[in-house]
Amino acid sequence: MKNFKDTQPGLLRSLRASSQRRNHRGLTLVEVLVALGIAVLIILALANFQSDMFRLYGVTTDSLSVQRDVRTFQKTILAELRAVQESDMGGHPVAIAKSDELAFFSDVDADGRRERIRYFTDDRTLWRGESHSFGSPPEYDFNDEEQRVMVSYVVATTTPLFSYYPAGHVPTLAPLAEPIDVQAVRLIQISVSADIDPLEAPGVITGVSQVSLRNLKDNL
Repeated sequence: MKNFKDTQPGLLRSLRASSQRRNHRGLTLVEVLVALGIAVLIILALANFQSDMFRLYGVTTDSLSVQRDVRTFQKTILAELRAVQESDMGGHPVAIAKSDELAFFSDVDADGRRERIRYFTDDRTLWRGESHSFGSPPEYDFNDEEQRVMVSYVVATTTPLFSYYPAGHVPTLAPLAEPIDVQAVRLIQISVSADIDPLEAPGVITGVSQVSLRNLKDNL
């Protein structure tokens, strides 16, 4: 009868042969499916992460663009309103005074003629229109108005785009009620709000400013 020491080399050879057969056989179908599943999960996670990063970059870029547009609009309209003048036809400096539309006359290009400047909203967009006078005596063709976008993604709030106040206005006074008498307007508040996506951050971007109409005369 063989003892354990005599059978040990044969047992080791049998174990090595069995291990080599498993190595030659490779991975089982279950192991392959598990590996593929893990790889798919990793790829999906990376794709979602990349998509989120691109979306965040896009939202951030658009938000900065809207902020820049709001600041540019405020700076532009304030400068124009501070220099309001009678039209080239001798009309009142303020032509239209509504909560969502404002038209006035100002020599914005310093050519000695007063352009008719109009701001209005249409389909979540704040527009600027400019009409030039021509002829002698001068007249305006409002159908030939040059228009450009000032602010996109405009949203309505409880504060109107334009609010109008009389002379001696203090913050506690209520604005003039519509229909507004342009002869009574001495101060205008401009409040524009924009929001790229109401369901996403960063939320509503608002710019508010006030301007006194310096060149108006009480006897106009």
